[in-house]
Amino acid sequence: MPTVAELLTQSRSAHQTYRAHSPHLAAVGGVLALVPGDPAIAREALDTAATLRKQAFDADPTLADPAWAPDAAINADLMTFYAEQLAQ
Repeated sequence: MPTVAELLTQSRSAHQTYRAHSPHLAAVGGVLALVPGDPAIAREALDTAATLRKQAFDADPTLADPAWAPDAAINADLMTFYAEQLAQ
């Protein structure tokens, strides 16, 4: 069974994948351009991030593990964000 730290590391990585594949603005030749991303990859990564974070929370609901330190204060907000995005 993965540790809380491993689950959170994997969740953060999946969240970064979600962000990279979501539509966003990027500088292209000095001009901002819309990068359409890949919605299927973004959705799968978002689902993975949410699932892994939920597993970490289920394993450590008091957020006592030091691995929570970078984002313990925003965990509830992040889980709400995942639920809202995945409900669309």
